[in-house]
Amino acid sequence: MNFSAASCFRTLARATAIALLGGVSAAQTTGAIGFNDYTIGGFGSTETSGTPETTLSFEDGGLVEFQVSAPKSGMPVMLLFRTCVGNTCWFPWINDSTCPLVPGVCGGNSNQSIDLDPTCPGVDVFLETGNFGLLTFEIDLPADILFSTQAIVLDPSLSTCVANPNGFIFTQAFEVSTF
Repeated sequence: MNFSAASCFRTLARATAIALLGGVSAAQTTGAIGFNDYTIGGFGSTETSGTPETTLSFEDGGLVEFQVSAPKSGMPVMLLFRTCVGNTCWFPWINDSTCPLVPGVCGGNSNQSIDLDPTCPGVDVFLETGNFGLLTFEIDLPADILFSTQAIVLDPSLSTCVANPNGFIFTQAFEVSTF
């Protein structure tokens, strides 16, 4: 699959514009293994977006594995890393009963949200899932840092959920500490 950072950003920007203008956005199951699960150092599986961040502590830093699971190989994934702590329900999405639901979050109005403030300093990284829909990489974390992270699984073919007009699915967010 050929994709560029620009095309992934356009997909996300289009969906954000639709939501901001009051269009219907689909919510998807969050934190489902093999669908849109994000784990760090083997922790955090099946957490959901729109809920208070799980704090993962890796005292003194070191090599830590990050993994995102998606429905199939070759799916683009945008990883968000921010230097400030997360902001649960910073931008909630609207529920859609035609997609599998998780319990309501963000005041019961949504089951999916962007949980990181994009105005906070940070880095966005675009990667692609490999065999069996897994994206796995390691980061050598220095000691004494604190950051937040969330992943977005992009599906330009719109095959992850029939009712999903946007082609993306949020994972849960984490706060990572090496203090």
